[in-house]
Amino acid sequence: MRSLLVILLFSSQTFSQTLLHSEEFQNQNSINNDSVKTSNNIFHNNSESKLEGTFTLNQNYPNPFNPSTTISYEIKETSYIELSVYDALGRFVKMVDDGIKIPGNYKVKFEPENLSTGIYFYQLISGEYRTQNKMLLLK
Repeated sequence: MRSLLVILLFSSQTFSQTLLHSEEFQNQNSINNDSVKTSNNIFHNNSESKLEGTFTLNQNYPNPFNPSTTISYEIKETSYIELSVYDALGRFVKMVDDGIKIPGNYKVKFEPENLSTGIYFYQLISGEYRTQNKMLLLK
């Protein structure tokens, strides 16, 4: 079975999509003129220093967790966001939150179903910026 990964980019009321095959993605060094790079099959932003003015992604609590954890983030300007969870191999697990958010603090409860013990990553995308953190599920 082949899996697909869809990245939605939101920029001043214009949507564009990039559709990548996950096997191809794992072998790529960069996409879109180095705007997104991979490392350990997880997305990384080249402009980490610019994230400060757009949003903040906090460490989940509790961590390690079982059966649930809370992921909190702050949005500093109105934007479309996606908060997703990936396994240690970079495979999509679940979309935890998405939509247009106004400035403010947000908390989302993540209750995994049918996931095994292990390291997972959660990623927040807002416009062209993205960041991620690591969490540990113990059963």
